[in-house]
Amino acid sequence: QEETSTNSQLYRVYIVRYLRSQQSVAQSLDLIIAQREPTEYGLPIEVYFFLTEKVWDRYEKIQSDIFDHLIAMASDFGLKLYQLTVH
Repeated sequence: QEETSTNSQLYRVYIVRYLRSQQSVAQSLDLIIAQREPTEYGLPIEVYFFLTEKVWDRYEKIQSDIFDHLIAMASDFGLKLYQLTVH
């Protein structure tokens, strides 16, 4: 039986490959991309990794740039992002 990949599986593979290609990501430490239990709001994806940068302001910029890229790429995989605003 042939196994087919879903868009969320392909996106998770993309995230791993993207993070593995980044010099700023600590390659010897944990890198986990996990799909969590679906909720009424969608399918959460957890992205867990470490950076080599220790200086806080540079760390925050690198982390923001990585997540900006991942957010921008989600639509290429047919995925829509959802943000829950709590009042």
